[in-house]
Amino acid sequence: MVGGRARARSLRELTDNPEAWPEQPSIDAAAEAVRHIARTFTPVLDDRGLSQRATSAGSGVNRQAVADLLAGRSWPDVATVARLIPADAPNRPHTFAFRSPGIDVGSLLSTSHAGLLSVAAVKMPGTGHDAEENMGTWDVGPFDNDTAADFSYTLDEAAADARACIIHDTLTRVIGTAGYLEAPESEEAVAAAALIAAQCPEGAPTDPVYGPEEPLPDLTSLRDLALQALDRVMTEPSELMDLWDESDGGPWRGHIRNLRNVLTPQPPGEQFSLI
Repeated sequence: MVGGRARARSLRELTDNPEAWPEQPSIDAAAEAVRHIARTFTPVLDDRGLSQRATSAGSGVNRQAVADLLAGRSWPDVATVARLIPADAPNRPHTFAFRSPGIDVGSLLSTSHAGLLSVAAVKMPGTGHDAEENMGTWDVGPFDNDTAADFSYTLDEAAADARACIIHDTLTRVIGTAGYLEAPESEEAVAAAALIAAQCPEGAPTDPVYGPEEPLPDLTSLRDLALQALDRVMTEPSELMDLWDESDGGPWRGHIRNLRNVLTPQPPGEQFSLI
């Protein structure tokens, strides 16, 4: 496997203290190079007054990928790093303008044997999925995938009075799919259901990194639609369900059941069932 078995672990996990990323050095040469990029990129964003959302909009890299690079959650690909190099960088694309001394992205991009930025068949931490099969999924939560993160961005970019309609239409589109239900539509529906559940009693807060940043209206009237959409996601033919069934899908199914518990109105005095 290109890059060795180290690529099966996140960047921060290749340091002695993952919580100290990106300040904690790594003994893995490739991870250390990316750490230097993340460590020097953050102050540049601060100096320029750029949020992760603005960086995403200006570079064409989705917000989740920017956040993952800065947090050391996953290995960036060539396109991510290349797009984050500003147009006015000297010697673009060979020199990373925000680099620490001695870090030359031109040499890093050409060192495919080191596996720094290559796409390899590695297991996504915590999922059991092959990266080649599902590069956009890194965990089992409603917002732990690229599709859901992009859905959040769509909501943020929409007018305030249009956000409830987008969520409504996302759910009804899945409910109305009689044939093969593709994974992206299901991932959006699960994310939409999670946003509604967050407004219900006992609901978990919206993901602070990949969830929407802009305020949402009262969505509790959509609880029944959310339940119907989750039921459709868990009914054949459903690509997302099949993908999770090919690996260890138990934790993901547990998240879906938890969402259903929160979304299901409970008779007064009854507690939610524990799974």
